[in-house]
Amino acid sequence: FNTTAVNKTFVHIYRLHAEGRRSEAMKLFEEIVPFLAWTHQHIDISIQFLKRYCYTKGIFSTFNVRQPILPFDLYHERCSEELIRKIILCETTLT
Repeated sequence: FNTTAVNKTFVHIYRLHAEGRRSEAMKLFEEIVPFLAWTHQHIDISIQFLKRYCYTKGIFSTFNVRQPILPFDLYHERCSEELIRKIILCETTLT
């Protein structure tokens, strides 16, 4: 499926689809497309985003990354913070 720390939504999409609830699966997938587009623009952005996601969830104690890696500027930080809030909110609504 996907090698990411954001697994709950993908598992939920798969289960919905497997249960024949395709329209619900598609709706949930469409909700996470901004996250997918953002994190898959470059591997370095993905790594830094997922580190921040795990830090926000309390899984990691820092979001430090090994060098060399593309810099994460203020724009990246702002967009990532917004997307992390949205994906966590999405996860909290799933059963």
